Amino acid sequence: MKRRTFVLAGLALAAATAAPADPVRLSADEIDTLLRGKRIEGDWNGTKYVQVFRDTGGTIYTAEGAPPDPGKWRVNAETDTYESWWERSGWSSYAIERDGAALYWVDSRGRRYPFKVQDAP
Repeated sequence: MKRRTFVLAGLALAAATAAPADPVRLSADEIDTLLRGKRIEGDWNGTKYVQVFRDTGGTIYTAEGAPPDPGKWRVNAETDTYESWWERSGWSSYAIERDGAALYWVDSRGRRYPFKVQDAP
């Protein structure tokens, strides 16, 4: 009887501490809805930043302690990625993942960068 109780208690504990679901990659439509007309705050390799996404495809990225950097943004429906253009680097693309309530940019090497979405001012 004690052994069965111990096994059942162990199974209950395992179920309660099971790993969360895998991150979900957003589709192009979800990315567009998420970013269009929004302001995000994030951390990119230890540097805090704010980025605003205009409905017109323009964006302004402001890293902590740096001047605003204007660029362009779009969503690629064929690859389900966000793409950004900056004068110094041209176009680059990122997947966006949702992991529970958290959101992440995912670069081509699989590195994840957290961010939060807010309504744009």
